[in-house]
Amino acid sequence: MIHEFFLIREEFDYNQYADTDYLNNYIRKQSNVKLHDDFVQYIWDTLQWIPSFNPETPQITKIYGLNYYGITIINKEGSKMFHHVMESWANLFSKAPTKFNLTGSWVEDIDNQGLETKGNYQNIEFQRDILVNKLKTLATYANQATRGEYFILHWGI
Repeated sequence: MIHEFFLIREEFDYNQYADTDYLNNYIRKQSNVKLHDDFVQYIWDTLQWIPSFNPETPQITKIYGLNYYGITIINKEGSKMFHHVMESWANLFSKAPTKFNLTGSWVEDIDNQGLETKGNYQNIEFQRDILVNKLKTLATYANQATRGEYFILHWGI
């Protein structure tokens, strides 16, 4: 499962194209950064600090964090915090070994009788340089959004 982040020009009117194939086709043609859901869950708490907007609920003008299953817009107001969060994670992971592991979610298997067996935490492997480059690109997106000419669109799982 993947979370995608796009840098979109501010004049793009999301509401005009919501629920249309045009939205999907337009957005998918933009450059983007893809983060695996396991990583997004790992940094989830820090993502809750980011002021954002869920265009599916226009009556609520401001939320914090990402819409896990849908669209989130991070505009000028939230872009500064988004930049700090992405840059901080990039700096931290730049010190990691070339390949490193993070502890993921707790998982349990189901046996043939439908009973849960012994569980364990997922062990998720990452390539340092690939992850750090993605996080730095997202920080760059945020820098561009702080000027008000762009916004970041997050497309959840």
